[in-house]
Amino acid sequence: MLRRLRIIGLIVLLGGTLTAARAGEPEAPLLDRSSEPFRITHWWSAQREALSEEQVDLMVEAGLNYLQLMGHQVEHNRRALAAASKYPWVEAIVHDGRLSEVKLEAPDSFQRIDDIVKDYSSYPAFKGFY
Repeated sequence: MLRRLRIIGLIVLLGGTLTAARAGEPEAPLLDRSSEPFRITHWWSAQREALSEEQVDLMVEAGLNYLQLMGHQVEHNRRALAAASKYPWVEAIVHDGRLSEVKLEAPDSFQRIDDIVKDYSSYPAFKGFY
């Protein structure tokens, strides 16, 4: 019992000493994101046919640089990604209805996901799905 108390006391003493030694230093952030751009996004997007090049231009002109494109279908998302890709500082994530049909337990699920990604990967603004 006495030995256990001595070990606990030693741990507390060392912990306090190490903390005191670092007290003057600023603590490094867990993940430094200071070099990343500040993303400005929106709550809701025009959908399907209404998600036009003009709508994307309006979003970018409003100062948005991280777009959530709700095209739901490939042709609508591609049109919006093409418009967003005109602006090198703009990133976009898309909603594609086919992703909700993918069942991870199905043997072809990863191939289906790869096929969906291929539909958008050539657009510089494309960053992923939501």
